[in-house]
This record gives sequence, structure tokens and C-alpha cells, in this order.
Amino acid sequence: LYLPDGNPKGIKKCKINESIGRAIFIPRNELDKAKKFEELQQQGVYFLIKKEDEEKFKFYIGEAESLIQRVLQHDNPDKEWNYVICFYSATNNINKAHVKFLESICYKKINELGRQDLVNGNCPPQPKITEEEENLLLSFFEEMRILIGVLGYPIFEEIKKAQTEEEIFYCRRKSIEAKGNLTEEGFVIYK
Repeated sequence: LYLPDGNPKGIKKCKINESIGRAIFIPRNELDKAKKFEELQQQGVYFLIKKEDEEKFKFYIGEAESLIQRVLQHDNPDKEWNYVICFYSATNNINKAHVKFLESICYKKINELGRQDLVNGNCPPQPKITEEEENLLLSFFEEMRILIGVLGYPIFEEIKKAQTEEEIFYCRRKSIEAKGNLTEEGFVIYK
């Protein structure tokens, strides 16, 4: 984790040791500073994040041939978002089909887990790629999953339910019954 301005609430650059996946977290009010980052001229996947309250966020997933140019197109009064996280390759070895594949995988995984609201209207199509490319991109997605969680948005993590009956808490009142358990993220109430 690298803080270009030394501000923990500002721009953050992230990587996992020697892996190729990279992420840059940018608050909307610091987009002008981000324009100077050469790596944002690359292709990649981005997440626009709208903070609803302390626990609830809305996400928009997109792909771009130039991350910074595409994010700047979203910087208008009609679009409501607070932060963007851009993912790109340190070796610049992903192409348009690759970022479309990653965008599609991200969309499907978020919908499958049902943890957060997506603003996207529909699921992006998954392009045809080779088996070798798919393995590379699934590895890249795994790095994205870790990095976005480290940045405070564990949208690709399943909520862990209690393993034993002793870990479950119950609340009963009249005809209402609720149960849940304590997790790393706080108390989770089951559906």
C-alpha cells in the first residue's frame, strides 16, 4: 500500500508483492491529481463507489481502454459517486477482451453473493478467450478480490455463517424470530 500524498484518506496505490495486478483508489475530489499517473492510461476495470451510509455502498463496474479518460467521463453532476478503484496490469499485458472478461466475472460474482447493490443495468457479455487467457484472468481476478477487500470493500467475500449452534444468536419476540452470528465484519442477521 503506497500513499502518494501521505494521506490515508487520499489516493492509494496497492499491489501484492510481485504480482501483476495493481489497484489505485481515488476519492472523486482528487481526480485532478490522478491525471498524472501514467498507469491510468492503460486498459483496465474500474469500480465507481457511492457511499450510501457507513455500511451501505452502491457500485458501478466498468471497463476502459484508458482508465483515466473513462473515469473522467463519469465526472459530471448527473453521476453520483464518491470513489473509484481502478485495476490494471503492471506489465500492461491485458487487452480489450481481457478487461471485458474481468468486468463480466466481477458483475456475476457480486450478483451471486448479493452483498452490494450494482448500478449497472445488465450483465456485460463474456468474450471468447483461450483457456490460457482465462487462467491468467482468474488469477488476476483473485488479486482484485484481495486488493478491493484490503481497501475496505469486501464485495467478493462470502459472509461467513456460524459453523455450530453455539455460535448462533437468537432473538424472539411475539411472532418474530431472528438469528445471526458475529463475523469479522460485525454482526450478521440471517435472511
